[in-house]
Amino acid sequence: MRLTKNLLIIFLAMFVAIGATGCGNDPESKNGSETKVSDELFDYQVSLDGEVYTLPLEYSKLEADGWKTKEDLTRTLEPTQYSIGMVFSKGDKDISLELVNNSEAPKSMKECQVGGIDTSPAESKNLPELSLAKGIKIGSTKEEVAKAYGDPTQQSEDPNAYTYIDKNYAMVQFTFNKEDSTVENILVRNLDIAE
Repeated sequence: MRLTKNLLIIFLAMFVAIGATGCGNDPESKNGSETKVSDELFDYQVSLDGEVYTLPLEYSKLEADGWKTKEDLTRTLEPTQYSIGMVFSKGDKDISLELVNNSEAPKSMKECQVGGIDTSPAESKNLPELSLAKGIKIGSTKEEVAKAYGDPTQQSEDPNAYTYIDKNYAMVQFTFNKEDSTVENILVRNLDIAE
């Protein structure tokens, strides 16, 4: 009887220990988003200050994570209409978002989806930590971008820009600093507009 009781205690202890370590491998964060960016550029995943988002996503998700704007989000967007260059802030950090209405009816901007993230907000250069597939971020070199994603799919007249186009209204663009060829701006756009 005593041996059975001891074996039962050991078995339960092992079960609890295995269950507890398994919880640490959960790829979900506090708000249900993934915690690691996909290695595929055209999965349109962006990490902003450690939170991973997949574009397009509901604006309400970013709002719940503390991103706010001074823009009038009661304005209406018609179906397939989008708005670019809207500055959003979280604490002292700024970013530009593109809102898109992918529905078949008019919606207020607040009810729309975020289809684009751009690191060139008009008001500030105090950016959140932002990274994409394969760890590319502001400050990565032109060579690191080319190694991660290959040659750009669209040749630009500007040698300081690489553009990777997936489909209409879906692309990723990097702008490089003219002096040291490091990434100084990233635009990720997946408006998901039906043609």
